[in-house]
Order: sequence, then structure tokens, then C-alpha cells
Amino acid sequence: MPHLRTLLAAILMSLTTTPAAPESAEPTLADQFERGRAGAPDFAFALGYARAEGPAAFLAGGPRHRGSNDEIGRNARWHIGSITKSFTATLIALMAEDGLLALDVPIGSYLERYRDEMDPAWQALTLRALLSHTAGLRPNPPRWRFFRAEGDNPSEDRRTLLREMWTAPPAGAPGAFAYSNTGYMLAGLVAEEVSGQSWQELLYERVLRPLALETAGFGPPTSALDPFGHRRFLGFTRPADPTQGRADNPAWIAPAGNLHMGFGDLLAWGQAHLRACGGADVPGLPGPAGCREMQIPVTSEYGLGWVVQTQTSGAPVIWHNGSNTMWHAILMLFPEQNLVVAAAANVFDAERVESAAIALGRALLEDAAAR
Repeated sequence: MPHLRTLLAAILMSLTTTPAAPESAEPTLADQFERGRAGAPDFAFALGYARAEGPAAFLAGGPRHRGSNDEIGRNARWHIGSITKSFTATLIALMAEDGLLALDVPIGSYLERYRDEMDPAWQALTLRALLSHTAGLRPNPPRWRFFRAEGDNPSEDRRTLLREMWTAPPAGAPGAFAYSNTGYMLAGLVAEEVSGQSWQELLYERVLRPLALETAGFGPPTSALDPFGHRRFLGFTRPADPTQGRADNPAWIAPAGNLHMGFGDLLAWGQAHLRACGGADVPGLPGPAGCREMQIPVTSEYGLGWVVQTQTSGAPVIWHNGSNTMWHAILMLFPEQNLVVAAAANVFDAERVESAAIALGRALLEDAAAR
């Protein structure tokens, strides 16, 4: 869950101070990567950046898990948690562009077969409200549901769970920002009902495949070169072996935060949004108007699937972070500088991961200002 009020305070500082002397990008990345790794050498870490066009520059290293002698590969895949929300919002924007649904139509019109059981306040919600966390829905389903055995069909599990929830009025009033994974589950269900396909199938066909994000997948990564996530319990930090279960949240929450991918593809996702919002025709993303609409704040700091903030220089920064409590990642876009910055670790360590991304972003922005 993003820490909206405090996370990027350091990078939202004015860049009107005397800029640092120009330095090559590679030493900047290498230095920031080593600093980030030094803070937790027992875990894997990745840090990098890219411009809107051209190859990404990133470094990744560390043991597969705490106590392991095996190193991760450069192309290791990372769980990205709630950064998945930017993918779900993009999918909805694509479907809206195609006329399959609309952001401001009450969702009851797409879920007519459930009208007799659905509370009227749920029926009146819109996809815009769900994607901007302004629907008044509780943050998550009941906690006990996270420990119940899953079925073989995440879409059906998601439908069953939401049907249990929407018989009663929403927990809060619509309009105010209240971060909600439940809202993204419901948005995913609407897409499924309209299309007749699962959220996973839709995301693969409409977004991941057109963008050639070939390393993307669902749940924890499982190859021999991928890191494990890590659980923290009673002061102990232990590896979460993805082959043993309980290495991720249940698959029914997937539209809110279930994706993993290689670090290069994470940066490529940011590059694609920079290009599409900048006016380019990018397969797998909505056109410029739809892309930009995702980055228009609905509340003071959140658009559709993206946190939207402004540096004191007046330039925007678009970002999202994510964690399933066993990993942590952040992706930041600087549209006016055509810059993407990302960081990830296989342990929940928000301060270290995000500080490294902020430091790299600041160095690159200052370097650009000095040229």
C-alpha cells in the first residue's frame, strides 16, 4: 500500500538549487545500487532507470534468499505487489476505449444478474471510483479469508467472496480517498463479467502480450534464478519458498496485487506509459487521451492506478509501490524528464528500497538539469 503523504517528500524538493556537477549515468547507478545493497546484504536487490526510448540500465544482485549461497540472475523476476493496480487500471481504460464499458456508469449495469442480492450503494459505484480508491469500500476482505484454502479458479473465488460482501452497504461513504484492494477486485470482476474471460486472460491478451512483457506472470516467481520472498513473524525473517504455498496472497486478490516480472520489463512498463501519454501509439496501452486520464488526480494524490504528485518545481511525478509483505517494489515516472526509475527487494523494506529509488532519481534529475 503506498504511503501517500510521506513517501516521496525527499524527491519532491525543488531542483532550482545549484545542480550537482554532471557525472556519467553508470557510476550514479552503480553507487546507488551498492548503497542500497549494503543496507541489507542478506537479501536480493535491484535498481535501475530508463528513458522513454532506448534500453534500460539496471543492476540486480544478491542471494536467492537469506542464508543461500546461490545468487539471483540478472533477469530474475520480482513480485511487484500493488504496482499491479496500474495494470488493472490500464486494462479497464483499454476496454473503455473500445466501448465495452464506461468509467462513470454505475457498475450495477454490468452486474445485472446480481442485482437482487447486491446492496444499492454497491450498484451505484463506478469504475472510476473503484480505480481511484474513492468508492468507500473496506481495504480488504475479512482477514480470515486470507487463510482459507483456495479453489482452482481464482475468478470464481473472487466472485464468491464479493457476493458475500456486497449484500451489506459499503463500509464508508464514497468520495473520500480510502485505499482499497477490494475495489480493484471488484473492477476485475466487472471486466470479467463484461468480457466472459478471466482477469488473467484479459491482462495477458490485452496488455502483457502486446507489450511483449514476456517475463510477467502471476503469484511468486519460481525459476531457479528468481529470489524467494521473505516472511517476518515474531521478529524472525524467513524465506517463503514459492513451491511450499503461502508465498503470496490468495490469487483471488490478483487485480489488486499479484504480478511478478523481470526488472527490465518493470522499467519497460514505465517507458510504455511515458510514450503513450506523450502521444505515441503503443499496443497494449490506451491512446494518449486515455493514458493521460489515468494520470489526472481524482483526489489530491491518486488518479486511476497511479499516485500523482507534483515536485515543488511544478513537474509531476507518477508512481506506485507494492508489497505482499514478503517483497517490496516501487516504480516512478517523471514525464517532463522522460525518466523512469525503479527499485525492488525480496523482503519488505520500504524505507531502504524507496530511499534508493529516490536517491537515484534525484541524481539523474540533477544531472539532467546541469547539462
